[in-house]
Amino acid sequence: LEKTGGLSSLASQAGYQAAAGAPGPQKLFTWLLSLLSLLLPSLETWLRQRPQSEAFVHSLMHGVVSRLLAASELPSEALILKSVQLLPLLPMESWIQQMCLESGAIHSFALVRQRLAEKKRGESGDLQEVTLAKAVQSAIRSVFCGNLELCSWALSDAFVGDSFVCIEVLEELQSLELQRRGTFRRLEADF
Repeated sequence: LEKTGGLSSLASQAGYQAAAGAPGPQKLFTWLLSLLSLLLPSLETWLRQRPQSEAFVHSLMHGVVSRLLAASELPSEALILKSVQLLPLLPMESWIQQMCLESGAIHSFALVRQRLAEKKRGESGDLQEVTLAKAVQSAIRSVFCGNLELCSWALSDAFVGDSFVCIEVLEELQSLELQRRGTFRRLEADF
């Protein structure tokens, strides 16, 4: 989407002409993401098997979610919300979590959250009350959930430049320490 200049230019390149009453490109993408959100839970067993599902997960993360959120033309909040809600529906296998991070989806989520925070500050709104902000937080937490190696890699690789993402990673590390005593010592020993 970024390479094509956004949703509207993507639709025009595909020869899409919005007739009277026909849904626009954003509406079609929203429907597609809604269908995916209904299908993903039933595909959990298949998605856990890396050899069979890696290409699908890669396409979903790199080709849909990351590109959609990084597009120069900011999509509607409904479309952003649908794409953010897909992530927690994926089974959080370590390779899927890694792919979410490598695809740029987490960075895109952080940028969306920053844009939303700026917009809501201008409207004097409370960001914690916004459904989209909560969905972004849930998506980021699901990527790092229970994965000590990914949390440590994210912090040590200087990837985590956004303070919100950093706090989420640190909270996950704290949660891991409460669940499994000695997590911090193990993490420290790895460095």
